[in-house]
Amino acid sequence: MSAFMADLPKFVLLWTDGAIWLLLGALFAYAVMVLRKPQLASTWGRVFRDAPALASSVVLALCLAVDASASVDFDEFGLMMGGLAAAFREPEIAAATAAGPRGGVAVSLLFWSGVREQAVALDWARLDGDAACRAFAAALDSTPRLFGGGVTALGQGMAAGLGLLARVPAEATRLVLDVSGDGANNRG
Repeated sequence: MSAFMADLPKFVLLWTDGAIWLLLGALFAYAVMVLRKPQLASTWGRVFRDAPALASSVVLALCLAVDASASVDFDEFGLMMGGLAAAFREPEIAAATAAGPRGGVAVSLLFWSGVREQAVALDWARLDGDAACRAFAAALDSTPRLFGGGVTALGQGMAAGLGLLARVPAEATRLVLDVSGDGANNRG
C-alpha cells in the first residue's frame, strides 16, 4: 500500500445511512403521488396555506347550520342562538371538547335561508376546554342575524354546510352537520 492510500479516509456505509436514503426515496415517491392525485394535492395545498391546520387535528368538526329564514321570527332566532350558547357553557360540553386522543373539536356557525342566502357567521374555531367554549358561547351570543327573512331552502342550506365541512382547516375524525330550523322546506 502506498503512502498516498494510507492518508485517504476510509469510506464507511452505516445501515442508518441506507435507512435515511430509503426514507428520502419514499418521501419523493409520495410527493410524486400527491402531484398526480388532485384530491391529495388539494388537501395538502389547503394545509400549507393555513398555518393552524399544520398544528391541529380534531376529533370532531361540527358545522352548526341555523335557519334565518322568514319562518323564524326574532324571538325564535334568539332562542336558538341562546340555546347553542348555553350548551357551550355547560361544563360537560367543555370537558368533552378536551377529551379524546386529539383533545379538541372544530366548530363553525352558518346561517341559511333562501336559495342564495347562506353565510358563515362564525368561521372555524378550535374548542379544547372551558375557556375556548366560553369564548365561542360569547361569540354566539353577540353574532347578529345576517339576513332577516326569505324563503326556507333547506337543501341549499345543507349544501352550504357540507361545503363548509369540506373546508375545515384541520384533520377531523368525524364531520357533523347540525341543522336547526322551524319551517318546512319551500324552495330548493
